[in-house]
Amino acid sequence: MKHLMAVLENPRRGGQIVLPRRLLELMFDSTPVKNDAQACVMILLRCCYDDEGGEGGLKMGEMYATVSGLSEELHWSKKRTLRLLGQLKRALLLKMSYRNRESSLFTWMNYEETCRLRRREISPKSVGEALMSEREKADFDEFWRLYHQRARLTPHDRFLAMHAWTALTPEERVLAVERMEDYFYSLASMEHVRTGLNYLKYRSFMR
Repeated sequence: MKHLMAVLENPRRGGQIVLPRRLLELMFDSTPVKNDAQACVMILLRCCYDDEGGEGGLKMGEMYATVSGLSEELHWSKKRTLRLLGQLKRALLLKMSYRNRESSLFTWMNYEETCRLRRREISPKSVGEALMSEREKADFDEFWRLYHQRARLTPHDRFLAMHAWTALTPEERVLAVERMEDYFYSLASMEHVRTGLNYLKYRSFMR
């Protein structure tokens, strides 16, 4: 799983090839899904692949699904499917938003980079900001300022931290700020303080 996450987080490393979607779909018609890598390919195939207004107004990299529905397609148990989705979410590769009682909106965060559908380069910073509302941006900016001011660190990986911020629930974002001092006091030395990104990614405020 660790190796798979590394590949998905940096899809361009090692080179890329382009294959017809229908060829991959035919492959899965006759081949059962045996591992996490194949399951990720199936999820990518399910995602909308353009911005022309897919079913239900989907954008590129988005899909409507349920855990039960995905489990049936993969022929996996619900527990196994949840484990994979949880890994993808913690790696900030997949975002899941509640839609209604019947389905959720899944967004593959670096879909365009993974599938390399366009030649133009997309700024990671603009992608991160596009996922946030004005209020979320303001709250994140305040957290970012306070954290690095208190930790006396030079800010790094801001756009990745934005992804980590959007992965938190509203309650967790409040705790990330309120428990910041508790986290600092828990350290034996400020030499061991985490970066702002890792503080959010590993939910250091929950310990």
